[in-house]
Amino acid sequence: MQESQSSATSRRLLKKMEYNKLIIKDVEIEHFNNFIKELKKNRTLKIKSYKPATDKVLQERFTFSCEFDNISIVYETRAKCIIITAADYLLSLLNADFLRVKENRTSYIIAPTMPKPALVKPASARTPISNQHKNTVIQPKPALQKAVLTETTSNNRLKNTSVKPAQSVHSSSILAKSKPISTQKKPVTITNSQSTSTKNNPSQKTKKAIEMEKKLKKLLPTAFELLCEQSKTDFIIGMTDITNDYVRLSDYSMLLVPLYRALERLIFDLQQAENINVKMIGQGYEKDDAGRYILKAGYQKRIGSIVYGEVMAALYTEYFEKRNFYAHSDITGDSLSRVITDKAMVKNILTSLIVLIEYNAKKLKEIGFSLGQKK
Repeated sequence: MQESQSSATSRRLLKKMEYNKLIIKDVEIEHFNNFIKELKKNRTLKIKSYKPATDKVLQERFTFSCEFDNISIVYETRAKCIIITAADYLLSLLNADFLRVKENRTSYIIAPTMPKPALVKPASARTPISNQHKNTVIQPKPALQKAVLTETTSNNRLKNTSVKPAQSVHSSSILAKSKPISTQKKPVTITNSQSTSTKNNPSQKTKKAIEMEKKLKKLLPTAFELLCEQSKTDFIIGMTDITNDYVRLSDYSMLLVPLYRALERLIFDLQQAENINVKMIGQGYEKDDAGRYILKAGYQKRIGSIVYGEVMAALYTEYFEKRNFYAHSDITGDSLSRVITDKAMVKNILTSLIVLIEYNAKKLKEIGFSLGQKK
């Protein structure tokens, strides 16, 4: 009976250990694998289960046991983030060790003797205190704890170093030199320092946007005046991602979306300037005998400008051939790939698009065309 009460008390104490989540973003698979290797070297951790990622489940899941606690580590292969679920006092330690692994610094691994929670005996099982000991004051002894510090050097040689006794039971850790973690129950998100500093500094964002806008104006000196703010923003987004050498994708065709969204708005604004009021820009066009897109005959007759018709036909042909081709699935049976695996191809499309827009903007300028109040 006493044993069952003691075990029940022990279970209640274990349930009091708070668990929380730690989310670490922008993690490459190489850094995650190195992190797991370091954890496997730790003598206090044992792997309970492992589930690899599959085509349907894009998660690689590890479960470690650490004395009375379990540690769940999940790597999202698509989102490239680590989700760690563990007791609060372990999260900051795991985060500190991951940062050391990511920065390729010397890793310190402590293998302490984990404290066991005290078991409270029921009142019936306690030893009665005699009268002569009732007034005796017992001074508690400081808790002593031994730990073994293993330093892993770059040449994989091990060096033992003595460690001072821990001051308290809960100061023991599986990793060395860590920052205390808050006990507030909410996920902790860790991002790259570069992206975090940009988010917390709006002036830096503005400076980058101004720099890219100057570059866009230099590439499109004539067409820049025909672009609305939304088109400029879309062009800047597309140019930034395409010219960023750190962007690595399995399909680069998605980087074309902002560019052709900007072209679509430019065509719409040019249509509105000549009172071509349509819900979709394609409704203002028809095909000639050769199968090429041209402005509808009614609009050409009313506007009376051959150059304007040529410009609008050239812009929409580019929009339809590139944007619709890469944004839609193959339903024609031509078996042409919609995937762009070479980033150089996207850069060439960007260059040809800029040349096309600037050339046709100069043609409109020669005939004195202006958006005027319609812009």
